[in-house]
Amino acid sequence: MTLRQIDEFMSNHEGHIKDDIETPWTRPVHRYTLWELPIYQFTTQHEDSQIEQWNQIAVDWAKEKEINGRELDMLNPGQLKDSLHNNEELKDLTYWFLCCAKAAAKEANMNYWMQVGKDPYVRMKDMWSWTGKNYSTPLHGHTNSSWSGIYYSDPGDTNGTGDTTFHSPLPHSIYTDPGNEFLDRASVVTFTPEPRTLILFPSILKHEAQYKSDKDRTIIAFNVRFTW
Repeated sequence: MTLRQIDEFMSNHEGHIKDDIETPWTRPVHRYTLWELPIYQFTTQHEDSQIEQWNQIAVDWAKEKEINGRELDMLNPGQLKDSLHNNEELKDLTYWFLCCAKAAAKEANMNYWMQVGKDPYVRMKDMWSWTGKNYSTPLHGHTNSSWSGIYYSDPGDTNGTGDTTFHSPLPHSIYTDPGNEFLDRASVVTFTPEPRTLILFPSILKHEAQYKSDKDRTIIAFNVRFTW
């Protein structure tokens, strides 16, 4: 179909095209993806007894710091003097977190790291826990870090409440039609908390959760940085 034929077709159909038009001019030469932000999910294979011990440590730590649902809005992990990752009894869990963060970042940065010819070092910036019931975490991101993680130490009640929702960093369009519907459909990703599950994501991604249950939920969260 020539350009003249396309013009005539548009004129005859009052500017509307519903059927596909297959021509060399309508075949993309290449597709570029901007803002590809991966989110990774891991599941620990540690023994149940070990997981229960870690969960109790997380609960005790959060209660000692008085971090529960009511304080989440004001929690600033950087102000905590003794980050949870310094706990000797959690060294294996912390090591697993770091290994998962390294694996996620390596997969996401494979082409860039291959050009350098080596892998960077990963280190824990801060790590904390909270426990509580009937709480909400407002939409927020994690600053001054590269990757962040949420480990569901005890997901509590997962029956339709407390899903973690991630929001695209792209602004919501003030105009929508079938042509850009994919933007709205890709604007959020929701995870239902599961036991033994770790979610790793770029710290820039804002997220939120609304947990409405009388059953306690315990979560361990952390931030990591990478250096050469």
